[in-house]
Amino acid sequence: MDKLYIVIPAYNEQDNIEQVINDWYPVIEKHNGNGQSRLIVIDDGSKDNSIEIIKTRKEANITLLRQKNEGPSAARNNGIKTAQGRYCAYLDADDYWEQGFIEKTVSFLDNHPDCVAVNVAQRHLTVSGSFEIPSCYQEYKEAFILEDFFTFWAKHMHVCTGSVLIRKEVINIIGGQRKDLRITEDLEFWAMVSTYGQWGFIPEILFVSDGGDVTRSQGWLNKMMIRWNSAPSIADWEKRIVTRLPN
Repeated sequence: MDKLYIVIPAYNEQDNIEQVINDWYPVIEKHNGNGQSRLIVIDDGSKDNSIEIIKTRKEANITLLRQKNEGPSAARNNGIKTAQGRYCAYLDADDYWEQGFIEKTVSFLDNHPDCVAVNVAQRHLTVSGSFEIPSCYQEYKEAFILEDFFTFWAKHMHVCTGSVLIRKEVINIIGGQRKDLRITEDLEFWAMVSTYGQWGFIPEILFVSDGGDVTRSQGWLNKMMIRWNSAPSIADWEKRIVTRLPN
């Protein structure tokens, strides 16, 4: 059985998808000595050349799935249904991992069976050309288990899509991400995951979220305006989380 599945949703990502696979593949191959890792790309009803680009890949451990346009949560959930590994990670088509992400996150969960997830520090390249990192990055030198996920999260905003490795069994129990959320679906999901066990943090920048030239050229602001306008109320957003919290 493959140990690690990486799930990438793709919607009109012809300018990004080949680059993210090129960035990803050397990282995964270094870890993939016994064929333990697999990449699942889910095309979310793209109208550009994304599918044709993915089909040109010859690597045996890359799987292409297709669906009508339902958004990133639905794409990730469909990818997870195919995944048979012990661990899963999500990666967006315009982001990438640094060398060490897979080895260090897998090793952490292997060595901490009570942890349901672990994430790394990250660097966010913004559309303005600057970058942001979690405020806790320089406060810690060694990987550790959080005493309280919500307290740490509220203070540092330390987790984002692409920075996390999760136990597959926990995703199965939760049922994946909420398909009705088209924004902050990832934040809601991290909160849910954290209620099922301990959470680890590795204070190394091993994930980069790239909001550079391609993101700007794709009309980032217009795309985000649509998502912002569909933001849920707090009561709706938290409705399945509160059922998991102690009274």
